[in-house]
Amino acid sequence: ISIPIVGDAIRGARTRSIQEFNEAALNRAVAPLGQRVTSTGRDGLQQAQRIVGDAYDEIVPRLNFRADNQFAQEVGTLQQMAQALPPAQAQQFERILRDQVIGRLTPQGGATGQNFRAIESELGRLGASYRSSAVAGERELGMALTGLQNSLRASLTRSTPQVAQELAAINHSYSMLTRLQRAA
Repeated sequence: ISIPIVGDAIRGARTRSIQEFNEAALNRAVAPLGQRVTSTGRDGLQQAQRIVGDAYDEIVPRLNFRADNQFAQEVGTLQQMAQALPPAQAQQFERILRDQVIGRLTPQGGATGQNFRAIESELGRLGASYRSSAVAGERELGMALTGLQNSLRASLTRSTPQVAQELAAINHSYSMLTRLQRAA
């Protein structure tokens, strides 16, 4: 038995609850940046992406990466750990370290905010890609790349402590937003 008015009310309530959940999830993603999303669905997701993107754009010029001794030690440790990977993945780790990290730093081990962001972003992309592989050695390579990305971030925090908390909030928002995008 179907009652038209009651069915419409139930459907409307269901739609409102999904939209409220969607808006709450998006707002939770941008809350660390002190922002709110005013839309739902695709528009809300695009608005959240703009908020996070604008926050990155605003902070990048204030970043100044400088590799320090601790970073060098962490990279050395990661290189030793990578040698335990299958040969193809060990070589790939060294190639990525050389081409995507060391090769993009100044001879003094520095990077502008824009350059740092490009390095860090590429490591994140590669790490996520390898971590989702069906091949065990590639998953381990992905974990090593994520470790390298974390070392870069920690070194940046030591290089520019005045913006470290702000950058951590942006990275956290980006991480939550990425999960929402995958879920959508």
